[in-house]
Amino acid sequence: MSNAYSVWLDREVVLQVVSGDLRVPLRGRVVNESSNAVRVRIEGRWDVDIFKEMIVGVAADNYVNSRIEKHGNSRAAGRRAGQ
Repeated sequence: MSNAYSVWLDREVVLQVVSGDLRVPLRGRVVNESSNAVRVRIEGRWDVDIFKEMIVGVAADNYVNSRIEKHGNSRAAGRRAGQ
């Protein structure tokens, strides 16, 4: 089993996912890895398994990480701001 994504566990990321002619960014938190898939938690609610063969890139989600650094927990910050 390859643990290529283990360095991303519990981190907010943007995966570049390809399916046919489509290439889309998928923003979420890597929560698990199996031999053929990566489990990503989207919007803190939905766990989705993405086949590794569909992932062509991964990067830290700097937008989410910068909001957390600025405001602490971003959801709590949104509630304080009345959003």
